[in-house]
Amino acid sequence: MESNNNIEIEKKYVIEDMSLKKAIDTLSSLYLKKDKVSGCSKDVYWTPPTSLKKKADFIRVRDLGEQRSQLTLKKCFNQHNTTRLEIDVNTLHPTKATDFATQLFGKPAGAITKKYFCVFLSKTTNISIYRIVGDKRVFLEIEAANIETVDAVHAELKQTFKMKHEKKSLYQLFIRK
Repeated sequence: MESNNNIEIEKKYVIEDMSLKKAIDTLSSLYLKKDKVSGCSKDVYWTPPTSLKKKADFIRVRDLGEQRSQLTLKKCFNQHNTTRLEIDVNTLHPTKATDFATQLFGKPAGAITKKYFCVFLSKTTNISIYRIVGDKRVFLEIEAANIETVDAVHAELKQTFKMKHEKKSLYQLFIRK
């Protein structure tokens, strides 16, 4: 997705009463002609040192497989994780990115593995459905250039999916607890 000055606008939901496979099949059928991607990624997280707490909530390395990864810094601007600073650095070396972050920030705070499916509605709008390995919940996330688009996509999707708004980030849910 193209960035908007490194600002990420998104809302996360938990889909109720639906398996990951059924949710993916349903979303895919709604957007037959849109570009899609699926896979599995491993996210390793670091809690920033005290000196960086005002600039970062967490640092993450996402291993996307096939020798692709992202080193990411995120900082939330509100209580609901809707508007966040996100700075991504793409790298071809997941192991080196993890080693680099460990040298800077110390031992990782934790890691999760995510099975995901993403539909790209435009250059700036996407819908992701995913599940964290070891957790039963199925998440749906809408990301767009502005909150109006996020809310409009949500209004369409709530006709098909029974969803509950999740205000915490994956870092808050699975790492910082």
